[in-house]
Amino acid sequence: MQQGIDITVTQSVVTFIFPGIFPAGVTLSTFSDDVDMFDFPQQNIAKAVGTPGGVMAHYATYEPVQVTFSVLPGSEDDKALTTVALLTTPGAGKKIITSTCSGVITRPNGDTISLIQGRMLAYNPGFSGASDGKGKTKTALFSFQSVIANYVS
Repeated sequence: MQQGIDITVTQSVVTFIFPGIFPAGVTLSTFSDDVDMFDFPQQNIAKAVGTPGGVMAHYATYEPVQVTFSVLPGSEDDKALTTVALLTTPGAGKKIITSTCSGVITRPNGDTISLIQGRMLAYNPGFSGASDGKGKTKTALFSFQSVIANYVS
């Protein structure tokens, strides 16, 4: 039985490169503690279907990798993500930045996940209030062409 596996994500950081917005990079580190800091939902890699003859057939599929990041409202991370959202959102008479971004999630133990050719899909640039009187956690949904995990431990 394997013991001592480090699954800590507290104190992880995400470094993004947004060409045309933050070409030198921006680091996210003030994640919310009331929801998942970042979330990779399950990704389908194959489909299975039944044929008219009652035989199962399967085939590989491709889906972009979606990741949701949750940051504290009003933080520098929130301000950076709001800037990205505002500069990449279409609007009347507005020139938008359409380049893709890349990023790296680094865990405290040194494990990394590289995020390749991504785009922000959704973000709330406003400031919403939760029922407990606090500012609501800000979430940003990204989609990436691929991810590469590098586990050091």
